[in-house]
Amino acid sequence: MIRRFSLWILILLFASTAIAQDYSSSKGSSTAIAQNFNSSQESSTVIAQDSKSGVNATTPGMNSTTAIVSTASPIPVELFAGHSRFVISFSIARKFTDKTRFGFLASSYMAVDYGNDKTNNESMNVALLSYEVLKGLNIVAGAALHSAWGFRPFSGLQYQLWAGDFSATATSGFYLTESHNFETKGFIEYKPKLSENWSLLTRAEGQYNISMETDRHDRSRIYARLGLTFKTVGFGLAANWDWYGPLKNSKENFGIFVRKAFR
Repeated sequence: MIRRFSLWILILLFASTAIAQDYSSSKGSSTAIAQNFNSSQESSTVIAQDSKSGVNATTPGMNSTTAIVSTASPIPVELFAGHSRFVISFSIARKFTDKTRFGFLASSYMAVDYGNDKTNNESMNVALLSYEVLKGLNIVAGAALHSAWGFRPFSGLQYQLWAGDFSATATSGFYLTESHNFETKGFIEYKPKLSENWSLLTRAEGQYNISMETDRHDRSRIYARLGLTFKTVGFGLAANWDWYGPLKNSKENFGIFVRKAFR
């Protein structure tokens, strides 16, 4: 199962990379034609370059080919009202300075049952330090704090991709405790612009965690989002599928979400 899930993450990344490369190539061809057409008109060229800079600067800290986390990277916060649980989550990915390879990653997930059933409540908080080995490839190390199993140190590798409207991340590593759980998780997101202020929002997340001591399932999930984004605010339909423990006890949650990207 863990091999199938890891393969699924890799397929998503390779597919998004291929699409993004085609997207970047087509943009490059269009740019070259525009530059040749305007080469005899210096003032028109300056205006065109300013316009292109405005398009490429819509997401601070990112370039058109690979995710470059910076001190200005946005912080998304999401509220999800489902039919069985209310969920609050946010994530941070920033560099300490724009010229350093060191950065900080953090995320928080809190799910609360409407009937105050504590067995359905859950929280997961992660804090990691990152070091960029190559562009888009990071070594990460830190710890996680979960409402059920407590504190666990973690170390692994993370790959990030950003190309135009596509973004994807995959992280694999080990929790450095007695069971040495192995975990692979990631997401792929596609946000094409519909107009100056509106964009389509599609996102899929996945995670698979297995105990290396017992070789049995511990925690997995698949989350999906489909909606619209107006400037920095997104909203739409949401679905969460969660599985827990060796028996893969499942919990589903369907509803609507609202997301705000803070700068």
